[in-house]
Formats: sequence, structure tokens, C-alpha cells
Amino acid sequence: MYLAHQGALIVLRVHIQGQALQQQAIAFVARDIRQALGICHRYHLTTKCALKVAAYCKRFQTEGTGCIPCQAGTFKSSQGFSECLNCIEGTYIPATVTAPTVCSTCPSNSWSSAMSFGQDSCRCNLGFYTESEAMCSACPIGTYNTMTGSSACVSCSMGSYSTTVGSTSHLSCLSCYLNSFSPKIGSAACECNAGYSGDASSCDACWEGTYKNRTGPLSCESCSKGMYTNIRGSSTCISCEAGKYSSAVAASSEKTCVGCMQNSFSVVGSYSSMNCQCNLGFVRASTGLCFACAAGTYASNIDVTVCSQCSEGKYSSSIAGVGDYVCFPCNDHSNSPNGST
Repeated sequence: MYLAHQGALIVLRVHIQGQALQQQAIAFVARDIRQALGICHRYHLTTKCALKVAAYCKRFQTEGTGCIPCQAGTFKSSQGFSECLNCIEGTYIPATVTAPTVCSTCPSNSWSSAMSFGQDSCRCNLGFYTESEAMCSACPIGTYNTMTGSSACVSCSMGSYSTTVGSTSHLSCLSCYLNSFSPKIGSAACECNAGYSGDASSCDACWEGTYKNRTGPLSCESCSKGMYTNIRGSSTCISCEAGKYSSAVAASSEKTCVGCMQNSFSVVGSYSSMNCQCNLGFVRASTGLCFACAAGTYASNIDVTVCSQCSEGKYSSSIAGVGDYVCFPCNDHSNSPNGST
């Protein structure tokens, strides 16, 4: 009975002593790894004690006789005295982590070199741009990007277009088709030129007698009355010259412009014979023809229907007189009725 009691006391004493020695070994970890492990081996505490010591070196690498944090861009995921490993390409160590056990993956559409430190080491791939700190967006159509880590994409120049999303080369910017153009940079499509209609992939010239005065997918329009065009691909119509008129729609020749009747005139682009007005000094008859005002009369305005008579005491011998200044006063001591010649 006594011997059993003494044996139990010895076991308890060894356990307590082992716990104290283990704590002593752990205390040496920070400054002397060899001495800490020596305590474990010396007192036959190798397995449990060594694991305890090694646990303090998790996330650290050994240098000399102590444990130091893994350097930037490296990590250590297991306990023990192995060296830290380099983060591979496309991963990084967060700047806020001092003893990393794993590398973080770069955000989508970005990449980093090996041993990168901090998320800003991840740079947006070619064809992408930095929209925010943790987001890389594809370059939209009409743009491209040939450099990693760019904050903006490059726009295709005027006269070219691109339908590629995330383009990595200026070669994605294609020249506009014949008779089309892109009027601004960064275009996703071209527009048919003025004078041409279609969907930009095939722009056809407007026929004679028609025109198109704007770019884009618009149809050609017919020249209105008083105008014409004898040129294919016209962006405008030509007005009939003054003194002529045309009632034709979609006229393709200047010959459709007809001269006004004798003694009358019209403004540019006139479209009817009614646009032809009698000249000054002429009067429009009920037939529509223009006749000169007779002697003793005159016209002060164009296209009048009645000539004005010279007033009493005046006369005029002028034909097609313009204004009352053609009426002269009678000689002294004489008089004349209205409209005297």
C-alpha cells in the first residue's frame, strides 16, 4: 500500500516536472530553437514537446536559432521549421497580413508576378482597365488596351470602328467601308456618308434626282419642285435659277427649269408659273400675260393688275413707266386730265 502511494507521487512529480520543462522549452523558442529542442530531447519529452515548440514556428521560418515572419510575397502553411514558399503568379500576400499561411488570388481579369505583396500588385490584364480597386472591366466596343494595369482604354480613331469587347490590339479597329465614316472616336459602327444610303456595310449612291444631306442609315429623298440634281451621290439639290421655275419632283436635269413668260420674273427655286411676277412697269392681264403700262400710266410695284394714271396736270409719253416720276407737269398756264400723254 505504501509502495503504491509512493509510485503515484513519483508519476505526478514527473508529470508536473515535464509540464514545467515543456514551458521552459517553449520560452526558448523566440531566441534559441536548438536550446528549446535540447530540453525536449534531454528529458524524453520529444514528441509532444517538439510539436509544441514547432507550433510556435507556424507562419514563421527559422533563421539561425529563432523564428522570423515570412518575407513579403511568401507564405508558410504548416508547422515546423521548413522555409517559406513563394506565392505563384496570379496570387499575392495582403498588405495587412504579417505572418501569412496562404496566398490570396488576384481579382478576376487581373494578374500578378510571383512573390507579389499587396492587392495593388494585381494588374488588369490586356484588354481590361481598372474600374475600381478590386474590379477590372473589359474595354467596351470601339476601344482597346495594349498595356496591363491601365486605368483607361484607347479609343479607335475617327474613320474606324470596332465591335470587339476586351480588345488587346489596335488591329481590332477596322477602317470604315467605302462611302461611310465614323465621325467620332471610339465608334462601334460607321455611318453612310451624305449622298449615300444603306447600313454602313454597303452604302449606295443616291440616284440622280434624289439626295441625302445627313450621315446615317437614312433613305435618299426626292428633289422637291423648283430643284434638280443631275449627279449621283448628291447631298443637296440645285435650285432653278432666277427667272425660271420647275413643277417636276425628283428632277434630274436643269432642262426641267422653264423660263418665265415674257416681261415677268421669278426668284431662285420657283416651282410654278404663278411664281413668275410681272416686271415693274408691266401689268398682268386676265389671261395671265404681262403687258407694258401705256403712255400716261405707270406701275410702282411688280405684278400689278392695274396701271396707275398720271395725275391731273401731268403727262407721260413713256411706255412701261416705273413710278410717278415718269409723269411730267404741264407747261405754265396749261392743264391736263388724268392719264394724259
